[in-house]
Amino acid sequence: MRNQQPLMLTRIEYLILEVLMRHAGEVVTRNAIAESIWPTERKQLLNTLEVHISGVRRKIEVRGAPRLIHTVWGRGYRMEAPEQ
Repeated sequence: MRNQQPLMLTRIEYLILEVLMRHAGEVVTRNAIAESIWPTERKQLLNTLEVHISGVRRKIEVRGAPRLIHTVWGRGYRMEAPEQ
């Protein structure tokens, strides 16, 4: 849930969000995320991963609220909790 609203995520989107939340505040590489979701096919699916991350962002971002998932160019992604 975000802002008292349920999130309707696909299985893959949920897994991505779970990985990022488990490593909140840390940079998680694209390879590490892909390996946790598709352990035998990760290299072929890095572009697919970016599409799924875009979907997660679209579903969890609330207009006017801070972003939660940040791209760290050349390294991966980092999830940060909004300051209260």
